[in-house]
Amino acid sequence: FEPEKLNWSKNVMNEEELIQAGFRANREPIPGDWDYEHHMPDTPENEWDLIRARAKELGIKTHAKKREQIEAEIADVEFHEQEKENE
Repeated sequence: FEPEKLNWSKNVMNEEELIQAGFRANREPIPGDWDYEHHMPDTPENEWDLIRARAKELGIKTHAKKREQIEAEIADVEFHEQEKENE
């Protein structure tokens, strides 16, 4: 495995675009990780901002977690909060 042969950044964005998107030059994004998902064009950034804000509000850490995992944790916490309110 030789990452320089993949040349991911040159296939998708030039270096300046990567920097603007928040990627560090020495780290290629991993599919499923927060930085990668957050900057993919098929997910509106405001949607991610809402998910991340809700997770932070509930005390859920989002770093290097897949979107599905974050959403599942939010749903779990909200479910338990709802149960407490119903008692």
